[in-house]
Amino acid sequence: LSGLAFDSSPVTKTTVLIQPVGGTYFVGNPFSLSVNAGGTAIGYQWLKNSNSIAGATADIFTITNAVTTNSGNYQVLITNSAGSVTSIVAAISVLAPPVTVIYLDTMGNSAAALNGRVPDTTGTTPWTAAATWNTDGTEAAVTSTGLAFLPFTPQPGRIYTLSADIENFDTSGNNWTALGFANGSSVNGQWHTAGNNPVGWFLARGDNTTVNQAFIGPNTGNGQAFNYAPTTMTHYQIIFDTTPSSSANWTFTYLANGTVYTPATRFGGSGPTITTVGFGNQGPVTGYVKNFELS
Repeated sequence: LSGLAFDSSPVTKTTVLIQPVGGTYFVGNPFSLSVNAGGTAIGYQWLKNSNSIAGATADIFTITNAVTTNSGNYQVLITNSAGSVTSIVAAISVLAPPVTVIYLDTMGNSAAALNGRVPDTTGTTPWTAAATWNTDGTEAAVTSTGLAFLPFTPQPGRIYTLSADIENFDTSGNNWTALGFANGSSVNGQWHTAGNNPVGWFLARGDNTTVNQAFIGPNTGNGQAFNYAPTTMTHYQIIFDTTPSSSANWTFTYLANGTVYTPATRFGGSGPTITTVGFGNQGPVTGYVKNFELS
C-alpha cells in the first residue's frame, strides 16, 4: 500500500552467551545470578528447582540476605517470539556459618579465687579479676565492687555473642552487675569509671523499680533503658556484629532470656576499641555469674 512502511527484520531466536554460575555462601550474605543472552525482544524467568520464582524476570537475580532454604538448583528461561532457551543449572548452597567458642567458663571448678584461674571448659588464658570475686564450684560470686576480664580483640567479618547467667537481687537500685566488652583490665573500681572505657555493655539490676540499661559506650555513652526486671537468674546476651566494612557501622544487640530488648545499634565515630571481655559488680550487693561464654 502506498504511504505505509513495514519492518521486515526477522526476530532472532535468543541464545545464551554467558551462563549463570553457582556458588557456596553463608547465611546472611547476599548472592546474585546473572545471564547474558543474545537475540531481540528478550524475556527472562528465573527458576529454582524447576519452579518459577515470582518477580524474578530480569537478567540478574539477587538474594540480599541468604537463608539455608535458598539452597537449590537455579536456571533462567529466556524467551522471545522466535522461541525459548533454558540456561544450564547453577547450584547454590547456603550454609550456616561455623561457630567457634573462644571462652566458656561454667564456673564449675573447685572453690577458689577467680583471679589467675583458667576457664574450666574453653580457653587457656587466665582471668584477671579483683580479689572480691571467688567461685564455689558452681558460680562466681562477689559481695562488693570488683571486675573480672579475659583478653579479646575482635576481628572484622564476624558475629560475636557474649553471654552469661547473672543473678542480682539487690532492692535498692544503686547496685548492679555488668557484662560487656572493654578496653582495659583494671579490676579495682567501678565498671564504667575504672579507666577501661567499656563499650557494648549493660548493667543488670535486681530491683523492679529501676530499669536495667544497655550502653554502646565508651563508658555510659548512648545509654538506653533495657526495660527488663529479673526475678530469677537470667541469661543475658550481647551480639556484636563486625561484618560491616566500616567499624563505625559495627553494631551491638542486647537480649535477656532470648528476647531482644535493645535492637542492633551502630557504634559510630571511628569504631570501638576493644581488648577485653568481662563482668563486674557495683556496690555492696551479692552478684552471681555462671556460664560465661564468648563465641
